[in-house]
Amino acid sequence: MAKRAIADSCYCLGLVDPSDQHHEASIKLFSDAGTHELLIPWPCLYETVSTRLVKQPEKLSAFEKLLPTLTRIDDSPYREFALEKVFEPNFFGGHPNLTDWIIRAILSDDNLRIDALITFNHRDFKDVCWARGIEIIPHKDDDP
Repeated sequence: MAKRAIADSCYCLGLVDPSDQHHEASIKLFSDAGTHELLIPWPCLYETVSTRLVKQPEKLSAFEKLLPTLTRIDDSPYREFALEKVFEPNFFGGHPNLTDWIIRAILSDDNLRIDALITFNHRDFKDVCWARGIEIIPHKDDDP
Protein backbone atom coordinates (compact mmCIF):
# COMPACT_ATOMS: atom_id res chain seq x y z
CA MET A 1 0.00 0.00 0.00
CA ALA A 2 1.31 3.45 -0.91
CA LYS A 3 2.27 5.76 1.91
CA ARG A 4 0.25 8.95 2.25
CA ALA A 5 2.82 11.69 2.77
CA ILE A 6 2.27 15.39 3.39
CA ALA A 7 4.60 17.51 1.27
CA ASP A 8 5.77 20.60 3.17
CA SER A 9 6.49 23.86 1.34
CA CYS A 10 10.25 23.57 1.79
CA TYR A 11 10.17 20.22 -0.03
CA CYS A 12 8.04 21.56 -2.90
CA LEU A 13 10.22 24.63 -3.33
CA GLY A 14 13.29 22.44 -3.36
CA LEU A 15 11.81 20.39 -6.17
CA VAL A 16 11.34 23.33 -8.54
CA ASP A 17 14.15 25.74 -7.61
CA PRO A 18 17.69 24.63 -8.54
CA SER A 19 19.10 27.44 -6.37
CA ASP A 20 17.21 26.25 -3.26
CA GLN A 21 19.35 24.79 -0.48
CA HIS A 22 17.19 21.64 -0.47
CA HIS A 23 17.05 21.13 -4.25
CA GLU A 24 19.24 18.03 -4.51
CA ALA A 25 17.68 16.37 -1.46
CA SER A 26 14.16 17.16 -2.71
CA ILE A 27 14.87 15.68 -6.14
CA LYS A 28 16.26 12.50 -4.57
CA LEU A 29 13.30 12.24 -2.18
CA PHE A 30 10.88 12.73 -5.07
CA SER A 31 12.42 9.88 -7.03
CA ASP A 32 12.41 7.71 -3.88
CA ALA A 33 8.79 8.63 -3.11
CA GLY A 34 7.39 7.29 -6.37
CA THR A 35 5.00 5.00 -4.53
CA HIS A 36 3.77 7.69 -2.13
CA GLU A 37 0.54 9.61 -2.46
CA LEU A 38 1.77 13.16 -1.98
CA LEU A 39 -0.65 15.40 -0.08
CA ILE A 40 -0.34 19.17 0.10
CA PRO A 41 -2.34 21.47 2.36
CA TRP A 42 -3.55 24.64 0.64
CA PRO A 43 -1.34 26.91 2.80
CA CYS A 44 1.71 25.06 1.45
CA LEU A 45 0.49 25.86 -2.05
CA TYR A 46 0.25 29.55 -1.10
CA GLU A 47 3.81 29.48 0.24
CA THR A 48 5.16 27.60 -2.76
CA VAL A 49 3.38 29.54 -5.50
CA SER A 50 4.53 32.86 -4.10
CA THR A 51 5.14 36.18 -5.81
CA ARG A 52 8.80 35.18 -6.20
CA LEU A 53 7.92 31.91 -7.94
CA VAL A 54 5.38 33.36 -10.37
CA LYS A 55 7.97 35.90 -11.54
CA GLN A 56 10.23 33.03 -12.64
CA PRO A 57 8.53 31.27 -15.57
CA GLU A 58 10.81 28.21 -15.62
CA LYS A 59 10.23 27.48 -11.93
CA LEU A 60 6.50 28.16 -12.22
CA SER A 61 6.34 25.76 -15.17
CA ALA A 62 8.22 23.12 -13.16
CA PHE A 63 5.69 23.45 -10.34
CA GLU A 64 2.79 23.26 -12.80
CA LYS A 65 4.17 19.91 -13.99
CA LEU A 66 4.49 18.74 -10.37
CA LEU A 67 0.96 19.79 -9.38
CA PRO A 68 -0.88 16.74 -10.82
CA THR A 69 1.17 14.51 -8.50
CA LEU A 70 -0.11 16.39 -5.42
CA THR A 71 -3.44 15.75 -3.72
CA ARG A 72 -4.71 18.96 -2.15
CA ILE A 73 -5.94 18.89 1.47
CA ASP A 74 -8.67 21.31 2.51
CA ASP A 75 -7.38 23.27 5.50
CA SER A 76 -10.68 24.89 6.49
CA PRO A 77 -11.36 22.53 9.44
CA TYR A 78 -8.01 23.51 10.98
CA ARG A 79 -7.81 27.28 10.38
CA GLU A 80 -9.28 28.65 13.60
CA PHE A 81 -7.27 26.27 15.78
CA ALA A 82 -4.06 27.14 13.91
CA LEU A 83 -4.70 30.87 14.10
CA GLU A 84 -5.17 30.66 17.87
CA LYS A 85 -2.03 28.56 18.32
CA VAL A 86 0.24 30.85 16.34
CA PHE A 87 -0.18 33.56 19.00
CA GLU A 88 0.55 31.32 21.99
CA PRO A 89 3.99 31.87 23.53
CA ASN A 90 6.89 29.44 23.74
CA PHE A 91 6.38 26.39 21.62
CA PHE A 92 9.42 24.28 22.51
CA GLY A 93 11.62 27.32 22.07
CA GLY A 94 10.31 28.04 18.57
CA HIS A 95 7.37 29.72 16.93
CA PRO A 96 5.77 27.74 14.12
CA ASN A 97 4.10 29.90 11.51
CA LEU A 98 0.44 29.60 10.53
CA THR A 99 1.14 27.08 7.77
CA ASP A 100 3.09 24.89 10.19
CA TRP A 101 0.20 24.99 12.68
CA ILE A 102 -2.17 23.90 9.90
CA ILE A 103 0.16 20.99 9.11
CA ARG A 104 0.39 20.10 12.82
CA ALA A 105 -3.41 20.09 13.06
CA ILE A 106 -3.71 17.85 9.99
CA LEU A 107 -1.06 15.50 11.38
CA SER A 108 -3.01 15.35 14.67
CA ASP A 109 -6.31 14.48 13.00
CA ASP A 110 -7.09 10.84 13.84
CA ASN A 111 -9.64 10.77 11.02
CA LEU A 112 -6.91 11.15 8.37
CA ARG A 113 -4.45 8.46 7.39
CA ILE A 114 -1.10 10.16 7.21
CA ASP A 115 1.94 7.89 7.06
CA ALA A 116 4.71 10.42 6.55
CA LEU A 117 5.65 14.09 6.44
CA ILE A 118 8.25 15.24 3.93
CA THR A 119 9.97 18.28 5.41
CA PHE A 120 13.38 19.71 6.22
CA ASN A 121 11.89 21.41 9.29
CA HIS A 122 11.76 18.53 11.77
CA ARG A 123 11.75 20.63 14.95
CA ASP A 124 8.21 21.98 14.54
CA PHE A 125 6.67 18.59 13.80
CA LYS A 126 8.55 15.78 15.49
CA ASP A 127 6.43 15.74 18.66
CA VAL A 128 3.12 15.36 16.81
CA CYS A 129 4.62 12.88 14.34
CA TRP A 130 6.08 10.80 17.16
CA ALA A 131 2.72 10.79 19.01
CA ARG A 132 0.88 9.47 15.93
CA GLY A 133 3.61 7.20 14.57
CA ILE A 134 4.10 9.36 11.47
CA GLU A 135 7.46 9.04 9.76
CA ILE A 136 9.40 12.21 9.00
CA ILE A 137 11.24 12.08 5.68
CA PRO A 138 14.17 12.58 5.43
CA HIS A 139 14.98 10.83 8.68
CA LYS A 140 17.37 12.54 11.08
CA ASP A 141 19.58 10.58 13.44
CA ASP A 142 18.36 12.53 16.48
CA ASP A 143 14.68 11.77 15.85
CA PRO A 144 12.98 9.28 18.19
